[in-house]
Amino acid sequence: MIIVMGHIRVRPEDTELFRRRLSDHAATVRGFDGCLHYAIAADMEDAGLWWISERWRDRETQGAHMAGDHMARFNMMMKHVKITEARIESFETDQPGQWLIRT
Repeated sequence: MIIVMGHIRVRPEDTELFRRRLSDHAATVRGFDGCLHYAIAADMEDAGLWWISERWRDRETQGAHMAGDHMARFNMMMKHVKITEARIESFETDQPGQWLIRT
């Protein structure tokens, strides 16, 4: 399994445009084979900060996502949004996660 975690910071004035652009993109990605989880969420206290979390079945399905035409379209749309900071990391594991809280 591939786990992706990170953040993107955009100018606060670009937050609403970024949100609209992400909506369609996220819906597309969630439908891909191998996508187990895909979420981007605005930070509740820091305007312009967005948290990213993804889970992919394997490196091949994550790679297909990164190389897909939807990414080229997304990058073209993002030319109108100023990203001021980004750090996104990918981790590979063959172990199941450890429950920290479970109801």
